[in-house]
Amino acid sequence: MVRFTKVCLILCVGLQYVAGSSNTDYVYYKPEMDGWLKLSMEPATWSEARKRCNQDGGVLASPRTSSMAQAMASMMVKNGEKLMGSVFTGINSIDKDKFTCLDGMEVSSMPVRWAAGQPDDTSSDKNCVELAAISCETKRTYFCHKERNAICGAKADGYEWEPQTGSCYKFHRVSKPWATAKAICHDEGGSLAIINNDIESTVLEGIYLKYPNDKIIGAQNGNYAIIGFKKSSSGEWMTINGDSLAAAGFRRWAAGEPNNATGVAENCGSIYRHGGLNDLPCNNGYSFPFICEIVL
Repeated sequence: MVRFTKVCLILCVGLQYVAGSSNTDYVYYKPEMDGWLKLSMEPATWSEARKRCNQDGGVLASPRTSSMAQAMASMMVKNGEKLMGSVFTGINSIDKDKFTCLDGMEVSSMPVRWAAGQPDDTSSDKNCVELAAISCETKRTYFCHKERNAICGAKADGYEWEPQTGSCYKFHRVSKPWATAKAICHDEGGSLAIINNDIESTVLEGIYLKYPNDKIIGAQNGNYAIIGFKKSSSGEWMTINGDSLAAAGFRRWAAGEPNNATGVAENCGSIYRHGGLNDLPCNNGYSFPFICEIVL
């Protein structure tokens, strides 16, 4: 392959373009890529585009797999005429004698073709994704890509995005008192989980079931996990956002709850391992596992 100096590759879609609205937010693609893709409609040079993606917690995207190419092509078609016919990819030959994407994969290993007249002069079907070389100083729109859980924006590892609710969750198996658990979630960029409907209740139950009692550390009872509600000074159960359970959308207590079963005031909230709300002590002497949530 001929050496190119400071040359970057743009992605073209051999389809008839249709006018569409700007996709300025990340879109989740599954099963195409099990990750997030954003088409930025503000033109930039290649280096500017790479920097903006990095600042956003992502990377300048390349069609590394057929699924990725499919997702990128789909978004390009939806945005049609606004693209000027092409977008920047992460593929470049800056300081190299061959084209590679940012993680080092060579373009020859990707499910793409060169556009006619480009280095390999390969003809193409009208429905394929094509590559073309262009100066890195030219301004183009571009794609940013984030792995599935990178969208969470957490300040700690362990958060996983849940498509059924659109939130990210983390189960803490090292038990803490309710107030400490609340502070930890906040420090990680989230809050104690709040259940808003039956679907979210089922999601949290599924997360909890991944952690049997022998994986939980320091709990008075491993069958309860702290979440984000407690009893107010007026005696009403409220979420940490100040909503009643009814207003939040979920108030199904487990059978016999709330009941002050420990013999001390149980003014803080939790869920049973197998679903349903439960009351438990707020005292520092009582520790339980807990679930944090980042609402996107």
